[in-house]
Amino acid sequence: MSNKNLTLEASFVDRIKIIGNLQIDVDSLTMYIDDKGVKLTPLEYKLLSFFCETKGQMFSRKELLHYVWGDTHVLDRTVDSTVASLRKKTKAWDFKIKSIYGVGYRLDKQAA
Repeated sequence: MSNKNLTLEASFVDRIKIIGNLQIDVDSLTMYIDDKGVKLTPLEYKLLSFFCETKGQMFSRKELLHYVWGDTHVLDRTVDSTVASLRKKTKAWDFKIKSIYGVGYRLDKQAA
């Protein structure tokens, strides 16, 4: 195997995140669920990546605004609309973004 192949393989590993039946291509902001491609907006990508990295942890809207949106001034309901959009795009995913009434959201493995 040449060094060029090693570089390509390492690049692929850095570019693709796999969580269950979901693959995220970091470079193109495209996700694949069961090999079907879906485009994400930059905010959807940031939120999805955050949930994947913190799988199972619960976050309030305020915390999500802080961690995902940063210093950008947006309304709390922006989180809700972005989550709703992600849910539509990830219906066939092994994981679900769950609402915890009165508290916030977390990513859970879907029950079989």
